[in-house]
Amino acid sequence: EIVARSNDAISIGLSCLRAHTAIGPLSLVQFYNIAQSEDNILSPQLKWISSDGGYAALQDDDSNHFSKTKITYNENTLDLLAIVFALIKLFFLAGNMAVAKRLIALTESARRASKISLHETSIRNENA
Repeated sequence: EIVARSNDAISIGLSCLRAHTAIGPLSLVQFYNIAQSEDNILSPQLKWISSDGGYAALQDDDSNHFSKTKITYNENTLDLLAIVFALIKLFFLAGNMAVAKRLIALTESARRASKISLHETSIRNENA
């Protein structure tokens, strides 16, 4: 029952994002495509990069492709980011680790682009 309800929540969350194309450097089209992917056989490995403030990356991705430009997200954009973070948690809770890991790596660009640490915003719980 929990998985069925999380799948419903994922569907609702994705439908909220479909009206938007990006959150700062984060492509919501790419996010949506990964979330809808049926390719869950191979779960990529995540690694933590401790330099440059720390961030998550896929194991086979050695590039540091983050922009140095910082963005002040407005409340509407923070709400969209909260949906993104909640969706990642739902994929994790549903056991879909392959998608969750890819989405974590993808969303790092938006998290790192915030001028204000997301832990100091209205979406601190979703970001955690």
